[in-house]
Amino acid sequence: MSAEALTEIENLHVLALRVGEGFEKAGIRYQAVGSFAVFLQVELVDWAAARLTGVVDLIVESGVEHVNGALAVFGMRSRSSTHGWLDIVDVVAPKSYSRIRFRFGEFSTAIRVHPGVMVMPVPELVRLNLQIFRLKDQLHVQDLDAVGLITPEIEATLSEPLRARLASVRATE
Repeated sequence: MSAEALTEIENLHVLALRVGEGFEKAGIRYQAVGSFAVFLQVELVDWAAARLTGVVDLIVESGVEHVNGALAVFGMRSRSSTHGWLDIVDVVAPKSYSRIRFRFGEFSTAIRVHPGVMVMPVPELVRLNLQIFRLKDQLHVQDLDAVGLITPEIEATLSEPLRARLASVRATE
């Protein structure tokens, strides 16, 4: 892995840690979902198999005022984005593109796989990616499966349509 790529991953981790710390201090429940969550889960098993798209997606259970209050401590705020997401931007140096975005939603569990970052558990990540099933979601499923994170126990909890999708992903590997 190049030094440049490592720096990008480190910067993304630091940014995610700052946001997570702010949310936790404010009592805001959140969890990382999408490519960053898959990256963190895969990295625990085989760092060389982990790939990252460069965006951290979060699901947050609090309202926008509460979120902005927590972010303000770190010099950040939210702004409207696309497709129902809100970007988290630096107040001092806002950019046209944000590396962290969130939307509001409820969830039952989140686990800590790295200090400071709450992440959607593997069974829920598998289900979510198989439900959405865009090409990048199929790649997330491949990544989780390639390092053995999709166990027979997880597979047994999937509905028949989701097991069929998993089989189609496995057939392309």
